[in-house]
Parts: sequence; C-alpha cells; structure tokens
Amino acid sequence: MTLGKSTIIAFDLETTGTNTSTDQIVQIAYGFYENGELKNPVTKLFKPTIPINPGAQRVHGISMEKLQNEPYFKSDAAEIRDIFSKAEGLMGYNVGFDISLIQAEFERSGIPPLDLSNIAIYDAYLIWTKHEGRSLSHAVERFLGKPMEGAHDALADITATVNVFDKMVDEFSLNEYNGKDFTAVFKGNKIDFGGTFRWEDGEIVLGIGKHKGTRAVDVASKNNYLQWIMKSDFPSDAKAIARKATLLYHEPMAFKEWVFHNYGKPSK
Repeated sequence: MTLGKSTIIAFDLETTGTNTSTDQIVQIAYGFYENGELKNPVTKLFKPTIPINPGAQRVHGISMEKLQNEPYFKSDAAEIRDIFSKAEGLMGYNVGFDISLIQAEFERSGIPPLDLSNIAIYDAYLIWTKHEGRSLSHAVERFLGKPMEGAHDALADITATVNVFDKMVDEFSLNEYNGKDFTAVFKGNKIDFGGTFRWEDGEIVLGIGKHKGTRAVDVASKNNYLQWIMKSDFPSDAKAIARKATLLYHEPMAFKEWVFHNYGKPSK
C-alpha cells in the first residue's frame, strides 16, 4: 500500500511504566514508513530520573544498570521533536499510549508538545482489533506467517508494525483509506488521546470514572471532578479539556466550538 507522498513516522517506546503523566522513556525507536517498508530506523536509550517499574522491566528487559551511561531524554528532546514535527502522520501499535507519553516527556523537557491537529494516526492495533484483535506478536504470526523475534524491543516493534500494516490493509480491503480514514479508526469517539473525554450523540461526555457518560459541562457545573482531573496524573490534553469545561460550563456551545477547533469533530 502507498499512502501518497506523506511523511509518516513509525515509532515505539519502552518506558519505566504505564502512567503517561509520570513515567519516562527508556528506549525510543523511529523510522519512516515508505511503501510498506521501514526506512532509516533510529533507536536510542535513555536513563530515566525515576526507577523502572519491575513489571515494565520484565516486559522489555531494560534495567537501570544498562542505562547508567546513557543520556537523559531531555538532552535529545528538541531534536526528536523537530523530526516528529515534520511528519504528516504517526504510525504505531496501540500508538495512543506512546503519543501521550512522548508529549508528556516533551513538556517535562521544557519544550512544547507536538501539534497533532493535522496529523494522521495509523494504529495497526486498532485496525486489527476492529476486525479481529490480538497482540503485535499474534499479528506477525497471522499476517507474516512466522513467529515474532525481539518483541518489546522498540526497533523490533516498529519494524513488525510496518511489515504487518500493509498486510492488514490488503486483508481488510482498506486500500482506499486515506490519512483521515485511518485517524478516524484510531480516534473512534475519543476526543483526547486517552479517551478521558468522548463524543456521545454529539455531546462531550466523560469517558471514565463515576461520571462516565455525563456531559462535561454538567459535571463542571455540579462538582469538582474536573478540578480533580486537572490536578491529577492525566495527560495534558485531558487536563486542557477539563480546564476549558470548567470555564465554559455555562456556555456549552462555546465549549463545543472550542473542542471542534482544537480536537476536531466526531468521527462519523
């Protein structure tokens, strides 16, 4: 499959844990998706400023001892952001987590997060789960006919993602899809990348917690739940939406227009 002449970066992270607000990157791999192949791959290791969660270390096998002589992410953050800012699309496997975490790392490094308003998202995981659904290792076996080697190494993961992506597109007859179509698969009814806020029947509702399914402006008008989101370990995009809802709860159409402008309208 050829997606025109778009600049698409495939990337994957290995991290200290699964909290997108507080955990850190210990490995990044990225390269350019071109005609079903991964071009010019780069892989980097980073020493985190917090311990690696034992569960995360069991998955990716990267220890603090291995990272002692590696730089902090902050030292390469500006260069990585500059490369990613030139992309017209981002590709990965369950890439929403990786996007949220790298955005948090950019902010911690004192540089602005990526502007994703016009970025296409290609998520092989969500394409498959929409049709069948399993892990990246299963996808390699299913679409490439062989066991996956080096799972949970960032470079191995993006290489596998790029290889299975074209096979999925052919298998599920998605050859006519463009960047907007693939982004719609990724977003579904989510507004922010993590789905803290979602679209439901044309309204902006909470996607989590005890107020799940309730309009954000109604929650903002009755209690401090959105203030709790703003003060807790939520990604910056979710906090921004919560903050705007608390300011515009008495003007629901203005709030909705702000969301349209910053995060796009609901996927059809």
